[in-house]
Amino acid sequence: MKNKEINISSDISFPKDAHVDLIKIENSSFWFKHRNKILESVIKNYPFDGDFADIGGGNGFQLMKIAELNKLNKNILIEPSKQGCINAKKRKIKEVHNLTFENFNFIEYNLNGIGLFDVLEHIENDVEFLSKLLNKLKKGSRIYVTVPAHEFLWSDVDPYGGHFRRYNKKMVKNLTNKLDANLEYFSYFFSYLLPISFILRALPYKLGRRISKEDLINQEKKQHSPKGITKKIFDFFERIELKKIETSRVKFGASCLFVLKKN
Repeated sequence: MKNKEINISSDISFPKDAHVDLIKIENSSFWFKHRNKILESVIKNYPFDGDFADIGGGNGFQLMKIAELNKLNKNILIEPSKQGCINAKKRKIKEVHNLTFENFNFIEYNLNGIGLFDVLEHIENDVEFLSKLLNKLKKGSRIYVTVPAHEFLWSDVDPYGGHFRRYNKKMVKNLTNKLDANLEYFSYFFSYLLPISFILRALPYKLGRRISKEDLINQEKKQHSPKGITKKIFDFFERIELKKIETSRVKFGASCLFVLKKN
């Protein structure tokens, strides 16, 4: 589903003020923190050797964590939003490039690791996007991807967020078959959020409920920082999920994570 009001190009859809809103919640958000832990675990199991580029890396929250794992090499943020780049600079990200990856000079770097963290769902033609990216990478380079899962979880968050689609395992396999890459790993995560997201978001949306952008943003701010018993329950399930991903994979969840390796 395309939201023309927030397009930043003909094939990329993203809310105009999203980076301003996101930086207010990222540091305290259980969602962003858990995603970072999941990514750290998967990168350790499927490592890269060299420089790392976070494409569409927003405010640099993910890259800060990856830079801790990749201290001996360069860690680069490639972000088309000026505000995202400004925020990343404030977070002491050293290499920040305000452009799309098509205009980035890959030859200057020893890039073996690429991050696309909740980026692909904003791209209208994901096959073309990934094909162009793979053409710029060396053989054996790894791309780490996270995306929202399952069309049946579609809700107000998706059109407001500039999403074209949500993914599942079959879609990712079909996507990979069209690319010069091997699907090394696939897992769902945020398993405990799947029923919550369906009941509180997707089902009301399917029944015709719509909420304003302002109400949605206020709702997101509250939900990203759970307290009391809710926080304890989330912490419990996050520990179980992280331990599962360290050794295997999770069979269901509200998000997908996969690793592509260039042939």
